[in-house]
Amino acid sequence: EAKVGIKKESPNPDLLRVAYVIDAGPSHKLVRVNISGNRYFSDDLLRARMQVQPAGRLLSHGRFSQTLLSSDIRGLKDMYRANGFAQVDITANEIDNYRGVQNQLAVDLAINEGPQTLVGALHILGNQTISEEILLQVISTVPGQPLQPRISRCDL
Repeated sequence: EAKVGIKKESPNPDLLRVAYVIDAGPSHKLVRVNISGNRYFSDDLLRARMQVQPAGRLLSHGRFSQTLLSSDIRGLKDMYRANGFAQVDITANEIDNYRGVQNQLAVDLAINEGPQTLVGALHILGNQTISEEILLQVISTVPGQPLQPRISRCDL
């Protein structure tokens, strides 16, 4: 809702003054961040990982921008993927003039975790140099635990 205008003045032929006129528009207040669909992680844990924050004692208008929201969604997806949820999907719905109050904003995050992939078994094939017992001590991938693609790649 911000507007930027340009005002040009030429008091003489050798001088041009350019003034940028900025109207920031009305400030919005983020009054609510709602999270739904999450079962694996608690609301509190997810909120603690987010930069977007509703208004409170320290942040009178909250903290919100499209950039922060996009970054939060990427970060939350990464956290889910690191815990075996390869198909996680998170969508955000922004509600302006929330509950009919001008310039109040709410954000609803809908999480579809998808299935969690767990490591069923771990087999080491082709190794003839180091004992399997020693290799299993240095490999981070563990049967029964969530599949973590980044860690599994490091184990190779």
